[in-house]
Amino acid sequence: MWFKNLYLFKLSEPFALTAPQLQQQLENIAFRPCAPHEEANIGWTSPMPGASNELTYAINGFMMICAKKKNAYYLLKLLMKCYKRKFKK
Repeated sequence: MWFKNLYLFKLSEPFALTAPQLQQQLENIAFRPCAPHEEANIGWTSPMPGASNELTYAINGFMMICAKKKNAYYLLKLLMKCYKRKFKK
C-alpha cells in the first residue's frame, strides 16, 4: 500500500477509545463530497478503500485512520471562466 501523505503519531498517554468506539465517533464527521456552494470539504474515510467501509483499521494494538480533503477551487475557477465567456457574447 502506498500513501500520498503519511503522518505517524506516537501518543504519550494511552489511547482510551477502542476501534469500534473510535469508528462511532468518526462516523459523525465522515467525508462527503463538496456541495455546490462549498469551496472545500474535509472528513474521515476508510483507510482500506475497496476492502472495507470501516473508518478505522486496527491490528496488533495499532489503529489507522484516514482523513480526506477535497477542494472545489478548480471547479469553481472553471465555472467562473465559462460564466464570463457566456456573458461576454
